[in-house]
Amino acid sequence: MACGMWTLRLVAAALASFGSVFGAVGQSLTRPGRAVEFESSKPLSVSVKAWPNSKSSGKDGNCPLYGDAPLDSTTSDANEGRFKLSIDKGKKTYTVVYCHSRYVPRVDRDVPNTSKDGTSIIPTPAFLYPADSKTSDAGELINETIKRRVVASFNDLSYLRNVSPELFERAVSELSSDVATSSDRRAGIIRDFARAVRAWEE
Repeated sequence: MACGMWTLRLVAAALASFGSVFGAVGQSLTRPGRAVEFESSKPLSVSVKAWPNSKSSGKDGNCPLYGDAPLDSTTSDANEGRFKLSIDKGKKTYTVVYCHSRYVPRVDRDVPNTSKDGTSIIPTPAFLYPADSKTSDAGELINETIKRRVVASFNDLSYLRNVSPELFERAVSELSSDVATSSDRRAGIIRDFARAVRAWEE
């Protein structure tokens, strides 16, 4: 009888251990985000999907696909544009696609899946440009936005590099390594961009 009880306890312990391991493997991280219109910043209700790949695998209507099935999908709230996606903890990077028939689809490739739960999706908010907006004012706004963001990106990263050159190099190396799991080419682009940031300071 004692031997039988001991065996049952071993089986129970093994099952508990298996369940613990299985749970750790299947853990997901919550990623909040927000979708808004580019010109007005008004909240948008759009389809939001997280995909496993960074290379396009086709289209569903006007909406690009990046794999056989999304990691998670949802629709942003019409009142605030907010949404949440659940991404497997073991996934280094993922691709987020925003789609609505009245807006140009937005694709954000190789978004880092940081280890902290509840970290916002990059970028938050995500801006979508109306597909039927052809006014000169809208074009000028995009023109100015491109100029400002290019310069801001270099200046922000240059500043962070000056704060800690060691951390800058480590972060670029880690990010490049993570992105390489989905695209060696984009991993190389990240290294090239880091070199451009260094050159920006000269």
